[in-house]
Amino acid sequence: MKLIRYIRTIRHMKMIQVVWRLVLKFNRLKLFLFPQKILYKSFHIPKLILINNNHNSINCKLFDMTIKLDEIDWEKNRDKLINYHLHYFDFLNNCNNQIGEQAIKKWIVNNSPSVNNDGWEPYPLSLRIVNWIFFFSRHGRKPDKEIIKSLYLQGQWLFKQRELHLQANHLLKNIVSLLFWGYCFDDKKIIKWSLKNLYRQLQEQFTKSGLHYEFSSTYHAISVIDILNSYNLIQSEDVKIDKKLIIGIENVLKNGVKWVEKLSDEYGYLPIGDVNYEGCPNADQIKLYAQKLGVIKNEMMDIEFPTFPFFKNEHFKIMLVNSSFSPNYNSAHSHQDKLSILLWYKDKPIFTDTGNYSYKFSSERLYSRDVEAHNTIQIDQFHQAELWDVFRVGYRGEIEKGKIGNKEIYSTFIHKKYRHQRRIKSVGRKIIIVDIIIAQGHHSFKQFFHIHPDNSIKKTTKGLIVNDVVNIKFQNDYQLKKTEFYPKMYKKDVQNTVIISGKFKNKMEIVTEIYDIL
Repeated sequence: MKLIRYIRTIRHMKMIQVVWRLVLKFNRLKLFLFPQKILYKSFHIPKLILINNNHNSINCKLFDMTIKLDEIDWEKNRDKLINYHLHYFDFLNNCNNQIGEQAIKKWIVNNSPSVNNDGWEPYPLSLRIVNWIFFFSRHGRKPDKEIIKSLYLQGQWLFKQRELHLQANHLLKNIVSLLFWGYCFDDKKIIKWSLKNLYRQLQEQFTKSGLHYEFSSTYHAISVIDILNSYNLIQSEDVKIDKKLIIGIENVLKNGVKWVEKLSDEYGYLPIGDVNYEGCPNADQIKLYAQKLGVIKNEMMDIEFPTFPFFKNEHFKIMLVNSSFSPNYNSAHSHQDKLSILLWYKDKPIFTDTGNYSYKFSSERLYSRDVEAHNTIQIDQFHQAELWDVFRVGYRGEIEKGKIGNKEIYSTFIHKKYRHQRRIKSVGRKIIIVDIIIAQGHHSFKQFFHIHPDNSIKKTTKGLIVNDVVNIKFQNDYQLKKTEFYPKMYKKDVQNTVIISGKFKNKMEIVTEIYDIL
């Protein structure tokens, strides 16, 4: 059974992903056995465009912890994700020159190059290199030789550990970091590789409408930041760049920033797919950064939203999660949320997704990615995809996109055992959701609606009244259950979840009506 699951997972991967895993083992063995030589000829810090930050902080707020920057214990045994975030050095954006440099030097002393050190893994290497460069650019000075040597060594390690086996946002991070590193050390080979692969990943990782192809709100935001940082660097360096790369960057950014806004509400980024709010700049900060770089004007062009279509009436807004398991070769951050909906009344969330608690293998991780954690329908015990371990995806169903209009949206999810079509339409004051399930034979079903914790609810014979102003009517009997809600990583709240269940033969139609109470 495990072998079949591996086959169903690997068959979606690119050949380079499989081959690079072997190359990576060999490269890491070389890094372990043979120390890298420090052979740079020159070094300079680019003059980057910066957005204002508080530069006087002496603490680092990480998830729900407060860490004193001058007392970081690098040998402490922590959760891997928390350790990763410390190694990123995002906190340099908010601390002064003295505290920041002390933290950098303490890291160098306590983190010798090692394949067993979280800080020397390629993803934290990528973020830290860029953060150190931005730090010294912000304070307008060149680091001392000790720090320059460490930066050089980190770039060497990163290049040999490029995450070609993972691709997606990890590879984009590697490319951007090596681009910064290449310019600082005037390494033409690394610059050429980085620019060529940046262009390739722009074409591959962003849809025509400028949305990052992992279809997660926060991963989209951090990928837009990567492209903004690249544009910032390229503009600061007096170097001729292929015009098609500049056009590619600008095409992604003019709509990518708009997507950042569309995937946010008053609570922050929408809980779509894997979300990690920690260290992710908010929509206003990203828009300001883009404006300072001259990428966008105050008003951005309208774009279509086929992946997350929505419409509004007088008081309601409703959005459909119409995204596929993407990218096909690494859907690590995808959830079983196909045809899930998010609903707002006067911009306040009513139906929400459950969120993401952690990246550790746990009951919370399994639940947050399951069908029952989203506002969609489960047939029998079938899953929309075969999600296993922490990030693996084997078999997965497909989205067959339908109609997107101003007052009606419909789409279909195709599973090997059933078809689920969801139709959402605005009729006067009402929003009507019609679910049609087709599956041969006798089946059971469960339909889920998760109510955001900030709402009050009252039960009626046919449904719910939310906040005394929104009436939700269900066609079938239902039960209310308290379930976990994850407003951010490592934090739990409780939400009310509506579960509608029943049985059918061959075909079934379920109708849900939503309207405000006059």
